[in-house]
Amino acid sequence: MKRSTTYKDMTPEQKERAKEAVRRWRQKNRERVCEIQRRYRQRHPEETASQRANTLEATRRYRERNKEKRRKQCREWHRSRSAEWHRLHKLHSTYQMRPEEYAERLRAQGGVCAVCGQPETVIDKRTGVPRELSVDHEHTTGCIRGLLCIGCNIALGHMHDSPDLLRAAADYLETFARQEHKPPSAFSVRNLVGDVANREGVCRQRVLGDLKAKLRTNAPYSTRFCGEAVVYLQARLNTTSPK
Repeated sequence: MKRSTTYKDMTPEQKERAKEAVRRWRQKNRERVCEIQRRYRQRHPEETASQRANTLEATRRYRERNKEKRRKQCREWHRSRSAEWHRLHKLHSTYQMRPEEYAERLRAQGGVCAVCGQPETVIDKRTGVPRELSVDHEHTTGCIRGLLCIGCNIALGHMHDSPDLLRAAADYLETFARQEHKPPSAFSVRNLVGDVANREGVCRQRVLGDLKAKLRTNAPYSTRFCGEAVVYLQARLNTTSPK
């Protein structure tokens, strides 16, 4: 009876053919392979856990020894994928959302942000076109709430998704907008100093020196003198012809 050839006794060409045959069989019977592996893990839980721990440890040691090589491989792998692939991969891996679900939500919102009602304006560096609207989700439950532009999505994140904080911010802005007389600020004085200097064709220090002499103070940017400084600079700006 002829003894079958073992893998060790095979020639390199025979080994390659055998490997290719195994790969084709595994691809053709993927569900069967997954079922066999699942049953094996159920029958040998301790051995499976030990193998997984050993694999993770070996992977960690390899990555520690080959950091630069791994970074280069990862960069090349990511660059080889298209922007559409990255978008679909993130939808599936992060939000468990199919492309059809995203398209349906986008149509329901009219293609604009659910908060500000505007389309996305941030340009994707990979494609040179505006980015897709971001998927907004509830971080505790993972429930998807809607599609937002990057600005609104970041704003909600900085406010910790808190309706109370957002209402307080709105009240703050409305209170400031209702003020009829807003006191001039040092920022306004600095801007006017620059405008006068540009209009007269002189340096900012000269204008600032004239302002200090006019107000008889070395602190024209202080709250006490901002009002007088703005009046003086605006009058000088209106009476000076551009150079």
